[in-house]
Amino acid sequence: MPKVTYDNIEFDSVGEMHFYWWCEELQEAGCIESFETQPTPILLSYPEVLEYTIPMKRVADKTKQHNILNGHFYTYDSIIVWNEDAERLFCFNLTNYAKSGFNKKVDSKKLISQQCVCRIELKPKFDQNNMTRLAIVNQKWTYEKTGKFINIVIPEKLFEKTFTPKRYLLTDVSKTKRKIKFKTRSLEEFVKINTTEQLSLI
Repeated sequence: MPKVTYDNIEFDSVGEMHFYWWCEELQEAGCIESFETQPTPILLSYPEVLEYTIPMKRVADKTKQHNILNGHFYTYDSIIVWNEDAERLFCFNLTNYAKSGFNKKVDSKKLISQQCVCRIELKPKFDQNNMTRLAIVNQKWTYEKTGKFINIVIPEKLFEKTFTPKRYLLTDVSKTKRKIKFKTRSLEEFVKINTTEQLSLI
């Protein structure tokens, strides 16, 4: 998959760049404190090394090692630190689950955060290499190993559920109007609609 560059940042995919636009707009609006692409890898398993001895005739026996399994590192695509007000609109806070409960109608449509932090693994809408299957394994493994929840996100579906970044409304290169198959809304519209809906539930 060809890499793309935006704002002097090289992305592994077009989807990662599009998601960056979503985060960038949120940061400009003051909804998030910070975001980072390609954060520090997580070590999920150490290498497995087999140690064995080679008998020697005239000198001491030699001990050698053979690597039978490599260690497994996992790097998810992005980490977001929200401000508390925006977190309530965009995320279901897993840390506060016991206090807040779970509203299926509202919370099932949100990203999952922990203490205002959201971790994201991005996947394309059409995953021809079925890499989502591996992402799900890493998601489960990461949560079991570290307690950190990874959201698996398709950028276009996220834009449809929340808001569409202004830059995404134009094509990547020619910057002409993009053909979008879902109904778009601005960040301002999303905040207004969801603030009203959440107040009605109180």
